[in-house]
Amino acid sequence: MIHSGRWPASASFIKVEPEGIVVSAFKKEYGYYFYGNILRVYEVFGKATEVKLDIPWPVRAEEANRLDSTERELPLQDGKIVFNLKPYEIKTLKIFRSFPKGY
Repeated sequence: MIHSGRWPASASFIKVEPEGIVVSAFKKEYGYYFYGNILRVYEVFGKATEVKLDIPWPVRAEEANRLDSTERELPLQDGKIVFNLKPYEIKTLKIFRSFPKGY
């Protein structure tokens, strides 16, 4: 889905494929020593879906539970975060920016 604001789609911060996936929250991970971001998404059309999230810099991602604790690492395909959603499922992800070695 594309935001309803006046900016063009090319200025979107996060690109989500396919339609029917809603980003409902994006926040800093809770705690002083944590450096990730929490992203919450859900499926609205009532069908199982493979989701692809494109963020404009290199990242690594983890699936988290509702308390934002890590459950498992998520794979990347061509730099996109890829995972599956069941019908109407809500999923929480932890997103970390990947820096080159020596940064």
